[in-house]
Amino acid sequence: METDQHLWRVWITAINRWGLQDWLASMLDAAGALTVVGAQVIYLAQPLLNFVLPDKDLIAAAKLLEEPESTQAFIQLLREAARQ
Repeated sequence: METDQHLWRVWITAINRWGLQDWLASMLDAAGALTVVGAQVIYLAQPLLNFVLPDKDLIAAAKLLEEPESTQAFIQLLREAARQ
């Protein structure tokens, strides 16, 4: 988790630019245990998604979704960014 937080900050900057931080935080929070399914989808679609996103971002996103502690930490960062 610690090693991916620099990527999280980059993602959050982009998400803030689009104004989606509250929406994404709510969606991740509501998804609960289904985030693990999202991680599996990323792993399965990785060969196709590599044309759009770097491999390190895909792996970091999948790890974020499959580890509940990481998901909650990311949600907290999103909500903090929304307050700023």
